[in-house]
Amino acid sequence: MELSDLLASAWAAVEQSGVPAEQQSVAFREAISILREDGEPSPGGGSNGVQKAAAGKKAAAQSRGRAKTPAAENGSSVKVPSEADFFAQLADESAVDETDLRDVLQLRSNGDIHITPATRRLGESKQQQTTTIAALVGGARAFGLQESPIDGKKVREEVQRKNAFNGPNYSKHLSRLRGMNKGANDTLVPTSKWIDDFKPAVDQALGRSGEGN
Repeated sequence: MELSDLLASAWAAVEQSGVPAEQQSVAFREAISILREDGEPSPGGGSNGVQKAAAGKKAAAQSRGRAKTPAAENGSSVKVPSEADFFAQLADESAVDETDLRDVLQLRSNGDIHITPATRRLGESKQQQTTTIAALVGGARAFGLQESPIDGKKVREEVQRKNAFNGPNYSKHLSRLRGMNKGANDTLVPTSKWIDDFKPAVDQALGRSGEGN
């Protein structure tokens, strides 16, 4: 098959798969690879459509998996959604008002999550500040960026940026959170209790907890 036909088949497979627009370039490359591995479809053959659909679905699944791989594992940034999509997704997952989220969090163009309130508002001690920051950044990365597992390095970097880092006790501070467990290779794994950490952290940052004001 000519290269042009192969590219056309791969693109048709991507379109049939229904993969989101922001993932289509990755899926397109996967579809080309899959069609080459599985055998090029025969022009006019009855199996052509089936092969395209199968390749498209496989490529879509692989591209979604890659989008959820943290930077710590593959050396590249996660797929950064639009600011509107990020906050809408996080508000839906956390049941926290989107306006409150926007008052506390900032999504950077490179996918970093910054906490905007002053550090003193995040807790009276470095322990409280660390857990507040980790709960906010961890929850935002897991359920706003759809990062799985969470890149623990990015969480630590924000704690350091906010001057709340206490090296010898950092791991112990994180262990106080019920919503995240330590994973392999400097990753964090969210648990079903993540909202129990996330919502109070938003309130703390907004000065609703009566602490750090």
